[in-house]
Amino acid sequence: MHINSQSRQRQIVRGAASLFRRRGYQQVSLKELATEVGITAPALYKHFSGKSEILHAALSWGLSEVLEAIAQANAAQVSFHESLADLTEAAIEHRDLWILIHRDLRNLDETAQAEVRRQLREIRLAIREILATEQPAASRDELDVRARAVIACMAAPAEYPQKSTGTALVRNIAAAAANVSTVGYRTDRPPRGRMPILQPFQPRVSRREQILASAADLFAQRGYDAVGVTDIGGAVGISGPSVYSHFETKIEILETLMRRAVGWIEFDRALVFAESSDPCEIFSLWVHRYAQMATSNRALFVIYTDEIPNLPDNERRWVERSHQDYFHSWVSLVGEVTALKDSEANAMASCALSVINDLSGSTKAHVHSDFVTILANIAVDLVVPVGS
Repeated sequence: MHINSQSRQRQIVRGAASLFRRRGYQQVSLKELATEVGITAPALYKHFSGKSEILHAALSWGLSEVLEAIAQANAAQVSFHESLADLTEAAIEHRDLWILIHRDLRNLDETAQAEVRRQLREIRLAIREILATEQPAASRDELDVRARAVIACMAAPAEYPQKSTGTALVRNIAAAAANVSTVGYRTDRPPRGRMPILQPFQPRVSRREQILASAADLFAQRGYDAVGVTDIGGAVGISGPSVYSHFETKIEILETLMRRAVGWIEFDRALVFAESSDPCEIFSLWVHRYAQMATSNRALFVIYTDEIPNLPDNERRWVERSHQDYFHSWVSLVGEVTALKDSEANAMASCALSVINDLSGSTKAHVHSDFVTILANIAVDLVVPVGS
């Protein structure tokens, strides 16, 4: 059967998006990509000049279709809640793109990055505009945060495994997006919300700690592959080869950082559960502490969520199991505080985590004194709306 050029390009882009998501952009060769979509490498070059152009196309086409879903909803003049199913379906259809934007956008040149960011901004502003017509009393900041949170909900199936598919998944994610589109700016903290947050690094203790802290910042800013041992050494005032007095390889530094992140997050979970036996109180406190950790130690948090594909297989599987265990704890607790079905609790938990993961990296998280508390309350209210 003859496949026209555009159809072949779409096939390549979809296969590439899936492969980039599973393996990591830097780990995928054009030869592997060609095999994934069932063509030869020379045939692939007939459609794209290289890997970065394929990544750009995957992001741009996916975002264009989400924008089109919003435009169709506007043309139909339906309410935001009525449009959520179509918008959510379009976002889930292109679920790979949300991970790639977050993790691999930096692999594009500045022009391509700017184009993708422009499309993302268009989506956010379009959602904000729809919300503004239905919530005229809301401030611009509130509307902007709600729009970002709606997008984060739609990206949740890309970040976390789901127990529903098809229309059921669309319905569950749309329900979370509906909740988060109306949440307010609450600045109240949970009763035990002032428990100290653990610090993952202690640079004053040793040179090894200095190296870990500096490597975390560099990996988070540039990505693991773009950082050399010389860069890490320079950041702590030593030569590159001197780093090897503390770590045998660069990958050992990443492995140590990942295990530090896992231990840091899991120990904090244990502290929260030791504070109370009431599921609602535990949930509120855990959400607040998770939001605080995601904001106050952003570099290690980014590594924990983004750099898994760069780990050796055994280490990667270990970290993935840790991710799964941590997420399942959230799902279980959400089920306790809401009495939702397992698949619905799974979707709600994934959306709450996705909202914190995404918005904790925003500018507001660093300039608004109460934003971490506001963000945590948004995630709590997403799962258990005020007054429910």
